Amino acid sequence: MGMNTPLLGTDAGRLPNRLVRAGLFCAFLAVSFAASAQRLRSTTVLVNGQKGVEFNDSTEVWARQTETGYTLQRRVWIPRKALGKDSTVAAGTALLGRNAQPLGTALTILKLHDVRPSEVAGLRRHCIALVRGTTKSTAFYTNSFPDRALVELLSEKRTGPFGTALKNYLESFGFQKVSASKLPEELNAAGDLEVWVLRHEHQTTQEPAPARLVLVVRSDVALAAVVHADGPLILPKLKETRNLSSGSYHYFAKPAKSFAEGLELAVYGLSELVSADE
Repeated sequence: MGMNTPLLGTDAGRLPNRLVRAGLFCAFLAVSFAASAQRLRSTTVLVNGQKGVEFNDSTEVWARQTETGYTLQRRVWIPRKALGKDSTVAAGTALLGRNAQPLGTALTILKLHDVRPSEVAGLRRHCIALVRGTTKSTAFYTNSFPDRALVELLSEKRTGPFGTALKNYLESFGFQKVSASKLPEELNAAGDLEVWVLRHEHQTTQEPAPARLVLVVRSDVALAAVVHADGPLILPKLKETRNLSSGSYHYFAKPAKSFAEGLELAVYGLSELVSADE
């Protein structure tokens, strides 16, 4: 999605209004998924227009909308001996997840991308690679797009405390809290702030994956800023939006120069940052 295209809570990510008004948004998130990527229903993914991969139900993928559907990617592990010289695997090859459990099967001779040796414990005799393909919006579980869920969270009416809803949103999608010791001084000097990052899992075989969403939370109960790597979001009560090469920066209060600079430094440095729990 282009940097100049506002992202709306459209078909694949729209929550029924009655759920939000009934105060069930958090529960809906919790029972639907707990991941940083979109989840597929059990489905066949097309590769070069042909049936290429059968993924298990609830498999997480990185996805991007196109005019005809969605392109998607998924990190997989395969035994080195199963990999051909041209980075292909034979039909029937099991595609594994990080836990070495099968998550799908190649339906034809399948070309893999960005192949490299695995450094994951227990999978050092394997390679890690990307599977690329296409599918339709109906292949995804409803509301498994975190950016669209954020639009819903901030736009719809609710009956409970916002802090509770925000906490459930962060936990449900697997955001990581960034340690204050890893943040620029400009952000730490801005007061009682927390920075949370959600990464684009399965967009690359390298780790850490690039940031998808960065949320700056003030005093555990309010959003100070949202950074979205894939373009501007339509959010209520915004005071300013800045579109930069590193993403779209959304501010809910006019930012001080030092705060804005600190946030930009934090986003650029996310490849160096780790979870507060690590």
